[in-house]
Amino acid sequence: MSQADELSPSATAGADVEQLAPAAAERTHTDRRTFTWKTVVYGIIRPRRRGARRAEDHESYIVDIHKPWFMWVAVGLLMLSAVDAFLVLTMTQGGGVEQNLLLAKLIELSPHLFVAAKLLGTGLGVILLVLLANYRVFGFLRGRSLLYAFLIAYAFFDLVKLYGFLELAA
Repeated sequence: MSQADELSPSATAGADVEQLAPAAAERTHTDRRTFTWKTVVYGIIRPRRRGARRAEDHESYIVDIHKPWFMWVAVGLLMLSAVDAFLVLTMTQGGGVEQNLLLAKLIELSPHLFVAAKLLGTGLGVILLVLLANYRVFGFLRGRSLLYAFLIAYAFFDLVKLYGFLELAA
């Protein structure tokens, strides 16, 4: 019997499970699909996945390499968050009131803590949305659409705050 005959489905169809089990038990390597931080670091340094690998994965999938404009949207959101933090701190020092109770409490504790919490929260949200850019959220909306919507909303709210800041300064 040749090696090809030994591996054919017809040759193994009648094989007993006990005969196949020792071959599986001999495997000593770890499952490469398990999560490790080494995988995350390697994926950052040498990304490989650019799209879905299977036809059924085209609805929702995570990739290692994103479109270049995602970086600009992410950086834009972080910059708008920093501008918002600056405007909020300036307005509260001039007599304005922060409407978000949690952020207002952080401003009372320490302006540095407020800025750190605001940028950290925005950064984590942006990272999550970039990771889930190809997932359908609420069944019909892609994560990338939320990323763009948040960028537009943040820009609008920063313009409103800037207008309020200029009114306060005048």
